[in-house]
Amino acid sequence: MSFTAEVRDELSRCEPTCEYCDLATLAALVRVCGTLSITGPGRYRLTVATETGAVARTMLGLTHKILKLRTEFTVRRSVLHKVRNYLITLPDQPGLDKALVLLGILDRRGGLVRGIPRHVVARPCCRLAYIRGALIAGGFVADPRGDFHLEIAVQGEEFADALEGTSEDDFAEKALEYCKQKLIEHRRILFSGDGYSDEWQTEAERRGLANLRTTADALSAMVAPKNLALWQGMGVLSETEAFSRYEVKLEKYNKLMNIEATTMVREARRTYRPVITAYATKVAKGLETIRAAGAEAAMAYEQATLNDLCDGITAINESIARLDEVHAKAEAIADGQLQANCYAHEVAPVMADLRAAVDAMEEIVAADYWPVPTYDDILFYV
Repeated sequence: MSFTAEVRDELSRCEPTCEYCDLATLAALVRVCGTLSITGPGRYRLTVATETGAVARTMLGLTHKILKLRTEFTVRRSVLHKVRNYLITLPDQPGLDKALVLLGILDRRGGLVRGIPRHVVARPCCRLAYIRGALIAGGFVADPRGDFHLEIAVQGEEFADALEGTSEDDFAEKALEYCKQKLIEHRRILFSGDGYSDEWQTEAERRGLANLRTTADALSAMVAPKNLALWQGMGVLSETEAFSRYEVKLEKYNKLMNIEATTMVREARRTYRPVITAYATKVAKGLETIRAAGAEAAMAYEQATLNDLCDGITAINESIARLDEVHAKAEAIADGQLQANCYAHEVAPVMADLRAAVDAMEEIVAADYWPVPTYDDILFYV
């Protein structure tokens, strides 16, 4: 059981302070992880889906205790995530509409309620019970042995705002119209194909969607004006806090790229190039010895191998020289973002070229010469 699951389980066992605290807890559970379906005029279905046993247990217990309504309970096991999924459904039944009003989900006219009604959290103890219910339903508490922080996941209230004041007769039509409008607005991000395919890359570009292919490109988006406004509007990060995290991540990226580039040049010079040269020398001496014996025609393939080895050594030397040059250029840049851009778009491609040049030699150099385990060894013999 994760630390968050342990906390949720412990919170679910807290005793209410007053007779209304359980109602506040149940209202928070439904508000955070419930889904309300409107099946017709005055007809509703409430569904709560969760992977946490504490949420399911609390929801069932309080529903029967307070609302005294019929529930349907289903447990499924996720094959992908290896966890249980609990589905609690309150089907359409007499008294469900009144229960939704009591929980503060609907008002007496059948409209959606924005925010938390006062009758649910009228007392200080009920307010604490409501927060406890929200934590049970959607809270996340990091293990205190790591970076401690607290989260509560909830859905936005834009839908409720848009339909506030809509009459019961017009509600279903207005809700469908709202959904239709949202689909139209967000249609350009909907894609039913393989999101990792080249097809989606091309289609996303055609639609004008952002495609941040490198860490350097993505980090700058963290402090884009619209994202800063989102952080501040949701009370997640202030502008100073967002820039602080951005600069820390930027510095970490630049340091890692500096280490990677330095290590790659050192390994290519000291580890790979000497053994490739040594093997090429051995092949050349073998050719010379055999030719001296008068067997020139039989050595065409050995000559081709020697040519490939020499071409490979040349490619490695040229890649090392280019990497030295662009790496020095990146190190000389003072601005963190510009330095990251240089590492991502100039240094990284040259590193890839050097990697390819060395990898090509692995297929030619004899195994007893190669200084590290080959891919074959790693895949089949470890």
